Formats: sequence, structure tokens, C-alpha cells
Amino acid sequence: MSFISINKSLSRREWVIVALYILLFVFGAVIKFPDSAYRGLILTTFNFLHYPAFFILYLLITHSLRFSHKIGHWGPLIASITIAISLELVQPLVARSATWTDALISSAGAFTAFWLARLSNQWQQKQHRERQHRFLVELSVFTLSLVLICIYLLKPVYSASYILTVKHKAFPQLSTHQPPLRFLNWFPLPQGTANTAKLSSQPCPKTGAPPAPDATHCVTVTPIANAWSGAGQVLGFDGWHDYHSLELEILANGEFFLILRIDDQASNASYGDRFNKEIRLVDGFNQISIPLTTLQNLPKRTKPLDLNNIRKLYLFIAPSKQPSTFYIRRIFLAPQ
Repeated sequence: MSFISINKSLSRREWVIVALYILLFVFGAVIKFPDSAYRGLILTTFNFLHYPAFFILYLLITHSLRFSHKIGHWGPLIASITIAISLELVQPLVARSATWTDALISSAGAFTAFWLARLSNQWQQKQHRERQHRFLVELSVFTLSLVLICIYLLKPVYSASYILTVKHKAFPQLSTHQPPLRFLNWFPLPQGTANTAKLSSQPCPKTGAPPAPDATHCVTVTPIANAWSGAGQVLGFDGWHDYHSLELEILANGEFFLILRIDDQASNASYGDRFNKEIRLVDGFNQISIPLTTLQNLPKRTKPLDLNNIRKLYLFIAPSKQPSTFYIRRIFLAPQ
């Protein structure tokens, strides 16, 4: 006896809807998000959409498939969760990262649909006072759970939107560390599936540096050994053409070389297709000024960096057995 069979009573229109939804899922699993100033907001919004997508998927599975009595009404839920996990396992094969968080969000969407269907059946079948009481208790728990899930899912979307707003208002300050919210888009550089550094937001070390009232906190970058290690930030909110130089304020533990990398929208992984500069840091406070005209010197590209479409800024060090910690205080654009 088969555990699963196809519902042969579906109309042609219903099969078209199912087929389109399957194609949408395949597309969502393999799509690669382009580098963009709004990439963080796009990713968090896409993660949020896992929830309603699998809510609908559960309903489609319930409608288009028939499960044996051994599986019963758990069949669509098991199928939905299996698909959620399978999609994440496929991600590394298409140059995307798999996260259990996405699988949990997808499973939560399917479980919500399952629970709502259960409540609907209870509403139709409730007769005795005792059953009515149980139904009301379960409905209350379901409503509270749904509210908490929505808050949990919408918080990252709100955070990403907040970061965009703060960064835009702070421009030409490219890095602002006062709000602790995810260090305002700084992220450790990845190496495969691991990060090459630990980031934290802390009061800047006292090294005799000139005061900066709007930058009392630094992003502390603690590199790991034997890796191209550092931090990056997504940019591209405003044009750079009206400014003269890029200013960096870095505090260092010891003397070492720091590499600055800047990408525009057209840059790729090639070294010669982006701006790279090796900066010698001294122990303590370092203030570096880089004229924007030097950003046009790209070894393997005739077209200069597009100053209205700068997308990424990286600060990292070469592999070392004992890498030194450095602190990012401010990065901003200076006028003419």
C-alpha cells in the first residue's frame, strides 16, 4: 500500500497552479542575490517570505496529495518539513549558504497551517462543553504563538530597514557605531562556511587619539590565525562624486599591514577588477586619507570605479600565525 498518492480529481487549472508554485520554489532555491546597497534588506525580507511560502505549500500539498491512514493528517506537515530541509541542503550546490534558521522558518509556516487546519476541524466538530473549553485554550495558545512568530520574523526586516535609514542620514559617514544594532552592517569576511574574524562593538581604546564626539565606540576586529581575515561593509547608498577623499580612523595593536579593498557594482572576484591598497599601520591611532582620484587606478580594468555605485568596502590582513586586533573608529568622505 502506497503512503502517498496523487489527487486525481484536480482540475487542469489547479495543476497549473501547483506546477507554477513548484517552479517558484526551484527558482527561490537557486537564485543568487546581486551585490546591492539594499542586499541586507533583500535577504531579510526573502527569509521572512519563507514563512508564508510554506504556509501556502502545506495547503497545496493537502489539496493535491492523498496520504494513507498510517500517516494521516501528519502527512502534509512531514512532506513540507522534508522539502524545507531539502532546499537548504541544495543551497551549497548553487553557491548559496545553507542555514538551519531558514529551515526552521519554513517549517514554522507549514506548522502554522497544520495547526490552523486542526483548529478548523475542532471548530466544526465541537459539541460538548469540555471540547469547547479545550478549543478556546488551544486557540488562545495558537494566537499567542502566531504573534510571537511574526515579531521574531519581522524584527530582522525592521533592523535592516533601520540600518539603511541611519546610514543614509549619517552620510558621508560610512561607518557609524553608536547604535549596537548588528554594528550597522559590518560583517566578518567569510571563508567557505566559516568567518575569518570576530566582531564586537566596544568603547574605543585610549591611545591618545584626538576625540571624536560622534564615534566613542569602535568595531573591534579580532582576526583568526592563518587566514585572509577582517571585516567588510555593504555601501552604495549615496554618490561619492562630490567628495575629495576617503578618510579612515583605525586603532591598531602593533605594527602591521592592513589591506583596503573597494568594489563597485561591476567588480568581480578578480584582484585587478577592484581597488586594492596596502596600508601600513603603526601601534595606536592611525588616520589615513585616500584621494578618490586614486580609486580609478585598476590594474586590469580600463573602466574606472563608478563612484555612484560603490558596493563593498573591506579591511583585512594577510594570513599570519599571530594576527593583531584592530579597531575601526570612523570611515567617512571628506569634501573638497
